[in-house]
This record gives sequence, structure tokens and C-alpha cells, in this order.
Amino acid sequence: MLEALLKSLKSRKRRRLSVQDSPAAELAAQMLHAPSALIQLSADDARRIVSYMEPMRLLAGQCFMREGQTEDTDYMLLILEGDVMVENFIVSRRTPITTAVIGAGALVGELGLLDGSPRSATCTTCTEVLAAKLGRAALGELLEEDPALGVKLLLAIGVHMSNRVRERTEKLKSYAALIQTMQQEMDRMS
Repeated sequence: MLEALLKSLKSRKRRRLSVQDSPAAELAAQMLHAPSALIQLSADDARRIVSYMEPMRLLAGQCFMREGQTEDTDYMLLILEGDVMVENFIVSRRTPITTAVIGAGALVGELGLLDGSPRSATCTTCTEVLAAKLGRAALGELLEEDPALGVKLLLAIGVHMSNRVRERTEKLKSYAALIQTMQQEMDRMS
């Protein structure tokens, strides 16, 4: 499947991928509108969006996004095969902590696609990874050629990001409660 996707993606004359009769492109479209990615999109929407994406193959152990990176930040990836470790540096630590390990169907880099700001995490492949890349230029083409679909994609990305913010807020609340409990126990022992 990996080779079929790469072959079909490389064979196109322009940026566009022909999704008709392409099992690999169909797989990418299914993953794009899966619960782990952008479920708000219909299967047909996802197929049309996949036609604006480019293939990206990453070797195992390859760092492809670095926290704080300011160059080449204007894209997001849909992971099609393989696993990616997401890490962040925390104040007073010299080594990063792993905040997530993501796999097929996950998105990474959505913030950069939208605003091109510095990367908020370091992403390193755990295995060989095949991904579909959507860059800001391709997003611009999509918005120009099919504004309704482009807006639908942007709204789906917004919903996806807001869900991640809510999840992280809940985790922060749990950590804050744990710290408060630990502080109370330390005060009691003093």
C-alpha cells in the first residue's frame, strides 16, 4: 500500500493527485475524515482535499519538526503509516518529555499550516512513516478553486484544534489538582 500511494502521488503532472481508481488515495481520504483527524468532512470532501496533498516519506528516527523551529512551518501532515513521537521541552529540564505517540490517521502541524508560527513541539518518527502533506500554497489553491470546500476544511481544522485544547486543559486541571494535593501533604508533614 505504501509503494502504491507513493507511485500514484509521484505520477501526477501537477500538485493534484488523481483519487479516482487509486486505493492509496482512497486510504488517505478515509484517514482524513476519520475521528482522529477531521471527522466533520464527508468522504467526498476528503477525497477532493487529498488531491491537493503531496506524499512525504520519513525514515525511522527522523526529526521532521523541531520545537521553536521558525523555517518551513507552513504545512501539516496526515500520518498514513507509521508512528511519530511528539516531545516538548519543559522549564528546568534538559531533555524533552514525550507528550504523545501518534499513528495512522493523526494530524500534526495544523497550527503551522494556518499561521506559520514557530513549531510548538518536536516530532520524530519511531518507524518509517508515510504521510500526506498539505502546505499553505496548496491550501491557497484549494481556497481559490473551491472556496466552500476550503472553508469547510478550515472549520474542521479549527474544531480539531479546539478539541485538542480542551483535552489539554483537562489534563492541566488534573495536574494542578495533583500538585495542590502534594503541596497540602508536604505542608501537613512540615
